[in-house]
Amino acid sequence: MARPISNHKTKRKTKSGFTLLELVIVLALIAALAGVVSLRSGKYIQRGQVSSIVQLASNLKTACATFYADTGQYPREYDMAKYKGNKRELTISQTLPGWDGPYLEKGLTANTDNPFGALHLYDSASGAGNKGFDLDGDGTDDAKKNLCMLYLDGITQEVAEKLDEHFDGGVSGTWNKTGKFNWNSSKGRGFILIYQ
Repeated sequence: MARPISNHKTKRKTKSGFTLLELVIVLALIAALAGVVSLRSGKYIQRGQVSSIVQLASNLKTACATFYADTGQYPREYDMAKYKGNKRELTISQTLPGWDGPYLEKGLTANTDNPFGALHLYDSASGAGNKGFDLDGDGTDDAKKNLCMLYLDGITQEVAEKLDEHFDGGVSGTWNKTGKFNWNSSKGRGFILIYQ
């Protein structure tokens, strides 16, 4: 038997859009993904900043060695914005006998050459509170004077550990007080023995 045709259709109400719970879940997932991306990109940025300091140290080593070969002295290169007087011995013409520079294309610049803060190239290990370098980890400073030392301000422990790993991997003793890299934890200062 055939069913009678009904003109009455059941109307269903359909809702469009998302529930509040669905929106909260989606937003939580987006926030979590953003956090992961942010952490990873921060580590890549920091790795790049550490690499730029390592490259700077390499360039300074070459410049210091050439300056020393020409003049018989160790150079100083300070940020002129902070200090008065001519402390741009690698970049500005000097009256020193044998000077044949410039040895660097441009002077050291805080927050550019050291993305974490100030920096200076000293002609001894006693600048900015450093006392010397215990190169072999035996507890005595082997390098105190007659050298080129790069002082870096604003160095966090994480950055200091990466710099120490690069410059001092395998040196015995306290990691932040032995080798060619020293770090003062209370002041956030790093010191790299550039040339001796």
